[in-house]
Amino acid sequence: MSDWMSKKLRDSYNNGFDNTDGSKEIFGTWPTYDEDINEGKWLAPIKTAAYVMHNFNPDVQVGDIACGTGLVGKMLQPAFYENVDGYDITVEFLEVAKEFYRDVAYNDICAEPLPKKYNVITASGCFAPGHMSAKPSKNIADSLEENGVFVMTNPSFKAFGHALLGRDYSYLEEGGWNAQTDLTMIYESEPYPSLLHNGHQHYHRIRAWKRSQDV
Repeated sequence: MSDWMSKKLRDSYNNGFDNTDGSKEIFGTWPTYDEDINEGKWLAPIKTAAYVMHNFNPDVQVGDIACGTGLVGKMLQPAFYENVDGYDITVEFLEVAKEFYRDVAYNDICAEPLPKKYNVITASGCFAPGHMSAKPSKNIADSLEENGVFVMTNPSFKAFGHALLGRDYSYLEEGGWNAQTDLTMIYESEPYPSLLHNGHQHYHRIRAWKRSQDV
């Protein structure tokens, strides 16, 4: 694993919530991103895509927030999910991701909803410490069709700890998800091993949400 991984992970956790400019700098200048996360066995995009495939038919309309280099789209594409669009704030990533999506576009979900409504919205990794809080919950809800589902991954610290954060850290609490009222959780997975970094195993959960008015 390259030295970039440790630096960029630490930078991201120090970035604070919803810091668009900081995130652009971190991820737009990470030349070994795909190599590093693959070496770390980053499972969040695979778990997210698996949830979609297990619960929705291939004709579903999917918007992938913070799509990065296109890993969710890359997983869904061979299963004939052809109505998948990718959104990110890192233009360098969008250039790589475009081969895995119907369309890609710049979107800062903290600032505005997606340009169209979707049956499913995915987010595999961006809702975490140093990334995004629940600030865009209303924009996400406004981007969902009636009875649409938002699927995201979040770190799970309590049972397993974390290399950079304390065992008692709660992302849902610190990130404001327990306080927001735009979305209501309908599913929470057990923790799964998500990223191996410098010998420390990180864990995440899949969480699915609906617009509160649909629950």
